[in-house]
Formats: sequence, structure tokens, C-alpha cells
Amino acid sequence: MGLFDGIAEAYRKGYGAVDKNVFKGLLPGGAAADPRISGTALAAQEAIPAIIQGGLGLGSRTDKSVDPRIAQGVIQAEANAKKRGAPSIAYEDYDDSTSGGFAAKHTFGRVGYGELKRDNKGNVIGITQDYDTNKTPQEIGQEIQQGAPFYKAAEGLLAMTQGGGMTTHNVNFNQQQPPAEAPTRKAAQADITVNGTAEPGPATSYAVQAGDTLSAIARQRGVSVEEIANINNISNVDLIGVGQQLRFK
Repeated sequence: MGLFDGIAEAYRKGYGAVDKNVFKGLLPGGAAADPRISGTALAAQEAIPAIIQGGLGLGSRTDKSVDPRIAQGVIQAEANAKKRGAPSIAYEDYDDSTSGGFAAKHTFGRVGYGELKRDNKGNVIGITQDYDTNKTPQEIGQEIQQGAPFYKAAEGLLAMTQGGGMTTHNVNFNQQQPPAEAPTRKAAQADITVNGTAEPGPATSYAVQAGDTLSAIARQRGVSVEEIANINNISNVDLIGVGQQLRFK
């Protein structure tokens, strides 16, 4: 993880912990926020490292992760585009009623099918795309003066800093969203059958909450960080996302 990725990740964890423990999901980007507000916060998390690194002229970088909600927004947009027979994903294909769909729209925008990674069954499992804008700062400034949405300010900063370094997304969604084969429960809940006759046992999956770390989850489960990482194909143990499904066996 690079310096600015680390800064962005520390921001995400700290912000998530405050939102969860103090404001109970009411902060922008929190669980109870309007999807346009929370989606803008998610998109900003993707833009911050690119803007900082470009602004400092530190050269190009490759971003290998996105929030799982953004990943799902891209997957749903691809399905919507194909349903209407479109040659590529357009802005209208994103679901603005969800924070992930709104964030994906303003992170990836128009996406060619060839930019999507697929498994051997044709399912979308990732994306490779330059993270940039084809507009000049002046054009974006004019849009803002004409009453463009507030996320345009971040796009303007991105346009201004692109000359100092470009960011490329090379993301594998399946590393962040392993198949949820078992029902998602809190880690402390037990497995029981419908009729309640089964012996209680530990939960087999867990949905990552705001402020969680892999080490804390491992301690709670009584397993090692390495074991959870191996089971869930996690390459960076310091990078997990809110809503990510973790399996334990």
C-alpha cells in the first residue's frame, strides 16, 4: 500500500468508526444517509489519493481496490446496459437510488464492455480503466457556475492535477465480495436450523461493519488474520470494506 493509499484508508477507518459509534450512521456516507450524499462520500474516497498524488506531481499510480458498494454499482450498471441492448455502460445505467450506484457513476462514468474483467462464465469480476476526466478545469468551472451538482468540485480538482500523474483502476471485485454461500450474520450469532433443533455453532460468515479491522475480527473469532485472508482471497490484510462478506470455513 502506498503512502497516499494508506492516508485514504486511515481516513476511511476513522470516519467509519466515528459514524458508527457516535453518529449512528448519520454522517455523510453513513448507513442512514441519503444515497446521493453517501454516494458522493464514497466517490470522494476514490478521488482523494488520485488528487493528492497528482497535485504533488508524484507520477502515475494503480488503484487496486474500490468499496464493495461501488463494485456492486458497476455490476448492476452492466446488467442494466445489456438489458437495454446498449453498446457500453452509460450514465443512465447506474442506479442512483443506492450509494454504490451513485458513487460508481461518478467514479467510472462511461465504461466499455472491454474494460470489464470477467470470469469463465462471463460474470463481471473487475475493471481496468484510467481514472480521469476528459474535461478541462475551465469547462468544469463553467458547469459549476451554471449550477452543476456539488460533486463537480472534486472533478475539477482531478482535472487540475492530472498533469502530475494519472491513476489507473485495476480492480478485482471478487477479492472484495466473495460469494455469500451462507446467510450473513453478526459474528456472535449462532447457526440454527429452521425448526431450532440443531446444535448451536459459530457463524460461518460476517459482514464487515464501519470501523472494523481484520485483526479485531480475527480476535473475536479466535482465528488468525492469515487464516481469514487465505479463505477469502484477501491480498492486503489492511484493506477491507464496509459490507464485505467474510467467510470463516
